[in-house]
Amino acid sequence: MKCMETGAKGPKTNLIFYIFNYIEVVFITPFMRVALCFLISNPEGRLHQSEVWRSYFSHPSARHHGAVYVHSKHPVTDPFLLEFATILENPIVNTSWGHISIVEATLHLLRSALEDLSNMYFMLLSESCIPIVDFECLWTFLKEQTVPRSIFNGGKCPWDFYYRYHDVSPLPDGSPYIGWDRFMVQSQWMLLCRDDAQLLDETRNDTQYFRHMPIPDEHYFINVLHRNGRAFDYRPLVYMEWRSGQKHPNTFSTITPDLVRTAVSTGAFFLRKVNDSTQIL
Repeated sequence: MKCMETGAKGPKTNLIFYIFNYIEVVFITPFMRVALCFLISNPEGRLHQSEVWRSYFSHPSARHHGAVYVHSKHPVTDPFLLEFATILENPIVNTSWGHISIVEATLHLLRSALEDLSNMYFMLLSESCIPIVDFECLWTFLKEQTVPRSIFNGGKCPWDFYYRYHDVSPLPDGSPYIGWDRFMVQSQWMLLCRDDAQLLDETRNDTQYFRHMPIPDEHYFINVLHRNGRAFDYRPLVYMEWRSGQKHPNTFSTITPDLVRTAVSTGAFFLRKVNDSTQIL
C-alpha cells in the first residue's frame, strides 16, 4: 500500500509537493472520517458479533477517524451501537429483500452521514459483517488514495441478468435510463467517496426508474454514478462465499485463521455472513 515515486522532482516541484502535503497532513487528514453505515433487519436490532466490533473500535485511530450509522427496522438493543452509533429514527424504511426499499434505506443512511462534513468515505455493511483487519489497515488504504473514488465489487452486467435490465423504467421521453451496453451489476456492500455519496443524495428521485426491477440494490448505485460520468474502482471489500444455486451467501459456522488469510488475500476488509453462533477462532 505504499506510494511509489514516479520520477525525480525539481526544487520548485518539491516545494509545491511539500506545501500540499503539509496542508493535507496538518489541516485535512486529522479531521477526515470514514462512516460505517449498517443496515440492520433482525428483530433484536443488533449486530451478530457485537463484541468483535467493540474490539475493532477500541483502537484510538478507529475512535478518531471512524463513525457508525445505523438504519434498523426494529428498535436497537445492541449495547455497542447504543454507545457508539448514530441511530436513525423516523422515517424508518420498512425494508424487504430484493425490493427498492433497500435502496431507499441506504440513501437514508447516506443522507444522515453526509450531515457530518468530516465523513469523507461511506462503507455499507450489514449486521452479519465482521472486520477481518484492524481499522488502521482500512484507514491507511483510504489515506493513500490520491484521488478519492468509490469502490465497488462489480462490473458489466452479464446476459443472464438482462431480464433485470428489461424492468428498468424508461425516462419520460421514452429513452432508456442507461443503455444495456453500459448497464452494470454490483455487490450491495460498497465504499463511496463523499462526492459520489452527495450525487446519490441529490439524484435520489432516480429510484423511480428502478422501482419495478428485481434486486435493485445490486444495480442502482453503480448505474446512477456510471450514468453521471463518475469513475470508480473495483475491489471485493467484503469477502463472501457462494454455493451454486443459492440466493444468499454462505453463513460461516466457524471463522478460522486460514479463512481470514484467504479473505484478506482478496483485498477485502470485512467478511460476511456470520450469525450469533459463529465461532471465531
